Amino acid sequence: MEVIRVRLEKLQACLKEQISAETDASLSDEHARKRLDEAKAKSKAALMDILREISSTEKSCLALEDRKALDHELYMILADQETGNTLKWPLIRSLEHPYCYRAFLGLPEVMEQTRKFLTTIKAAKVEEILKECIPLDTTKESEEISTFDTCVWMEQVLSYMTGDGKRKKELDGFAMSTQSKNHIRAAINRVKSRQDQLKSSATSKIQNDSTQAIEQVAIIVDRDVRVLDQERETRRSLDLSKLVGNER
Repeated sequence: MEVIRVRLEKLQACLKEQISAETDASLSDEHARKRLDEAKAKSKAALMDILREISSTEKSCLALEDRKALDHELYMILADQETGNTLKWPLIRSLEHPYCYRAFLGLPEVMEQTRKFLTTIKAAKVEEILKECIPLDTTKESEEISTFDTCVWMEQVLSYMTGDGKRKKELDGFAMSTQSKNHIRAAINRVKSRQDQLKSSATSKIQNDSTQAIEQVAIIVDRDVRVLDQERETRRSLDLSKLVGNER
């Protein structure tokens, strides 16, 4: 929790720097624009560091109360008009990275704010983000989507982003367009295809391991048989030499 707390403080410092840079920025001032771009990059990196840290932290290492407190603190930053607008796109763009999805499941308030942000952007942008995360060509292996658990987490989060079949009134007025929902559902189908790939690979590995184990046993047995044959042949030779020697 201490590491995440430090990262949260870093995010808050980066946001202050970015807001200050936005205040000073002028389209005619190249130095001010450069400072703003650098500040935006720092804020995004700080947010991603938090999500990555939460995603990689074992459940037992992050107490429920600590996680709830962290979730609420992040939510308050996102709900604030100034800092929320600053983090809107970095948060939406975090959906491009499979490793972030586990973090969302552990941060329900942040996930809800992300869903709301997602309803405010164009369907084409939703499609672009999800293509970046889950390539259209599902026959190619994805290094980032490399475990069955990751697929499950992604499917759960993406389903949540569609509104899970709830009505607009139940979604606090933030309902996603039909086109955006279709892009997300298509992404969910690609995730399921990836799940099938991983299942197939796991099954093949088990079968290959079993085959190799059987072959190894066969080799050992064959080797043992050859050793016994050799021992018998040696004994026969010795016995024969003794018999021949006795005859002389």
